Amino acid sequence: MPTYKLTYFNLKARAEPTRYLFALAGVEFEDVRISDEEWQKLKASEFAPLKQIPILEMDGEKLYQSHAIHYFVAEETGFLGTSAIERGKILAIVETCRDLSLKLAESKFEKDETKKEELKKGLHETIPKYTAFFESQLNQNKESDWFVGKKVSLADVMVFNFFVDKMGLGSNAPFHNFPVMKEFIKRFADIPEIKTWIEKRPPTVF
Repeated sequence: MPTYKLTYFNLKARAEPTRYLFALAGVEFEDVRISDEEWQKLKASEFAPLKQIPILEMDGEKLYQSHAIHYFVAEETGFLGTSAIERGKILAIVETCRDLSLKLAESKFEKDETKKEELKKGLHETIPKYTAFFESQLNQNKESDWFVGKKVSLADVMVFNFFVDKMGLGSNAPFHNFPVMKEFIKRFADIPEIKTWIEKRPPTVF
């Protein structure tokens, strides 16, 4: 088994899906959380090829780009499906979550207040449509209560990460018109390995 070292800030943000995957698999890893000051020093070195983190190191190899890291760890730990079609379905959910995350980031970090309000309004109108889509995907999977196949996958990790960690809705979020999604959020949060990780991870701003 390789020795894994994940370097990122003390934030959930781009690294938390990878941490969830390690937790689900029961794989120990070095969870390195650096300060802004430490990052400036690292950024000036050759540590980060693209001058960004997270970065995953294992046995002399180095991976960058958060989604590449998610995919790699999901494959290594058995959470990327059992067939090509399952992997395709999982990646479709992952990319949908990425689209939503970009919309959320735009609404959070836009500096023009007028445009920011417009983006927030658009996001408010968009989220229910995507939530309905996610619920339909759960309903279509007759093999289990998860998004794809018979077991938890990267798809479930990314949906939970978006709604709970990024949207900040919490495991008891009131999905008024989406009972299946509400139950999914609770079910994922109640996985023993996830519950333990959430309880022990350091507090973060987001």
